[in-house]
Amino acid sequence: MKIFFFPIILVLYFGCQKTTKNSAIFNQKDQSVSASTGKFAIYPQYNSAGHFSEGLAPVIFGWETSKWGFINKAGNMAIYPDYDSADSFSEGLAAVQTGGPSGKWGYIDKTGKMVINAQYDLAGAFSEGLAKVHIGGETGNWGFINKEGKIVINPQFHSVGSFSEGLAAVHFIENKTGKSDVSGFIDKNGKMVIKLQFDSTESFHDGLAPVHVGGETNMWGYINKQGKMIFRPQFTFAASYSEGLAVIHFGDNKTGKSGYIDRQGNMAIIPQFDYAGSFSEGLAIARLSTGKYYYINKQGKMVVDPWFEYAEAFHEGLALAKIGGENGKFGFIGR
Repeated sequence: MKIFFFPIILVLYFGCQKTTKNSAIFNQKDQSVSASTGKFAIYPQYNSAGHFSEGLAPVIFGWETSKWGFINKAGNMAIYPDYDSADSFSEGLAAVQTGGPSGKWGYIDKTGKMVINAQYDLAGAFSEGLAKVHIGGETGNWGFINKEGKIVINPQFHSVGSFSEGLAAVHFIENKTGKSDVSGFIDKNGKMVIKLQFDSTESFHDGLAPVHVGGETNMWGYINKQGKMIFRPQFTFAASYSEGLAVIHFGDNKTGKSGYIDRQGNMAIIPQFDYAGSFSEGLAIARLSTGKYYYINKQGKMVVDPWFEYAEAFHEGLALAKIGGENGKFGFIGR
């Protein structure tokens, strides 16, 4: 779904939030982390890559061929680089693009066999047995297929999120000009169970979903699966929960700061980061004004030094990271 940052003066009153004893600035390193955490397990050598899932990660092997393949956790090639683009595996299948930059997307299994023919303009990862696909070119829409490639929810949405906890966020635009209309949530039968009423939404996790309320409010809050507002709209941006914490942002995109709230809406890590990512395997990426990425724990303490040009969340004990400046390479660091 779309992510919006709206200029606003930093909110001093946090409403339902309150700072807890666990709130922390990142000024000390956590000595409980392994000595190998943050060190490259797979040397930086790829021009681009995706995260590990189900033991494999998509990587691009060179700009000359610009082809994607998959490696295993030893860094060995597991699926030959034969794709114009590729996503990580999910539920045994990975979305891949063939036929050039404007080619179609389909799905392969872990042997590299195309099990759902390349026929979609765009395709997302499978989640809860369904995957989002785009059909119809520039004037087309998004719908959902099952693992046999059968369309189970007809393409009718201008954008969609993946299914999570039985629901998927869907979005319509009012007309061809791209003017925003409304977002809501559907179930796996395609039934609208939380009516179209929000400017934008993110996925449900831990029973809550972040939603953006426009108009005079122009803020993000959180709803439950009945569509009831649990934490009132008060954030410039809010992300889905992960491992019991959710990223929230106060202020504009240039001077504002991000922090984390817990499942009860309490401030768990005070806003202090220029950018912050969701927690995975106990750690989250963060970035300060230097532009370098690093990792924090759930107390907000730095556990991996800020020396990466780019970094992503840990998956299966490894995290994608880039060093070497603008023309640097991607590799994978250990947890």
